[in-house]
Amino acid sequence: MTAASHNSRIKFMIPESITKLFRAKPKSRICLGLDIGSRIVKIVELTEDGDVLRLSKVGAAEIIGKNKDNIVTAIKKASAEANIIPKAPLVNGIPKTFGAKVAVGVSGQSVIVRYIRLPKMAEEDLRASLKYEAAKHIPFDMNEVEFDFQILDNTASDTNMMEVLLVAVKKDLIGQRLELLKACDLEPAVIDVDSFAVTNAFEHSIGSVFKKKNNVISLVNIGERRTNISILDNGISRLTRDVNIAGGDYSRAISEDLGIDAKKAEETKKEKKMSKETIDAIKHITGNLANEIRMSFDYYETQVPDKNVSTIYLSGGGSQISLIGDIMCEEIGVETHTWNATDNLKISGDAAEKTEKLYPVLPVAIGLALRGIK
Repeated sequence: MTAASHNSRIKFMIPESITKLFRAKPKSRICLGLDIGSRIVKIVELTEDGDVLRLSKVGAAEIIGKNKDNIVTAIKKASAEANIIPKAPLVNGIPKTFGAKVAVGVSGQSVIVRYIRLPKMAEEDLRASLKYEAAKHIPFDMNEVEFDFQILDNTASDTNMMEVLLVAVKKDLIGQRLELLKACDLEPAVIDVDSFAVTNAFEHSIGSVFKKKNNVISLVNIGERRTNISILDNGISRLTRDVNIAGGDYSRAISEDLGIDAKKAEETKKEKKMSKETIDAIKHITGNLANEIRMSFDYYETQVPDKNVSTIYLSGGGSQISLIGDIMCEEIGVETHTWNATDNLKISGDAAEKTEKLYPVLPVAIGLALRGIK
């Protein structure tokens, strides 16, 4: 989707399937992926080196404070840590911009993802009429959002219906993202939905999972304040939603139950040996999160009665909480694993040490960079 009111080069990129990108432009040999989380900013640089994709730079910085200036400071700090130079010096008095473009993500209540069924029609006919159809499904004034769609090639050939993936993002959120990039001298290339970015990173990391026939999986990315839940059927997106149960809830529960400060609680939730009180706190929050995940599975399975989610793949900082995978498996009754978004990427020497520490929180940033470079 071209966000013409902001910048004609900005496009939403929505997966038709995991191996096909919707209007996959712009393409570049270098792209930055910028994940502006609620607590930490993560930035990566991917470089195309022949047939190899190289993770060449990695940086992260904590957001200290809640206003725009605090976020700008964190983006600049993360960029500096990664040795990313937004703009090159003047050459003969002429400003030369840095070659890499930035892909940035959006998520939360200002992002709406809907899966709708419509009578079969040509894409150009759908585009001409979609604004009126979308208004039935988007809980915002259509003049307040940028929206796009993808026809999902998943219905039987003898039906007259098709399934359409509809995405809408409030213009205010897009404007905020572009203002942040401008303040940091970064040039935007792509705006994408965080959950789609995670899916793209997963496909590049362990896409062999999608080769299994009738394989339905769930990607659960646990951030600080928000968890992205996606369900994929043979690599095709079937359900995407965000829930407000995440890593910060674990820290608060441990802090309250054990009477310790937030910093100590953050360390405690990742320890291998834990007290009964810590385990109980983790079980309680995981139970709440598992209920939300189970509700998502139940909804999907009522729509497609002959299919069930076979495996959960966890990512995000919250995936490193001790026992979370075991507890979730027990609560939901579905095999649960963690995964590493840096698998299948060549990691440059300078980025190796940082990547080893940061890899759990990099799926969104890596997936965003992949959008711009693949």
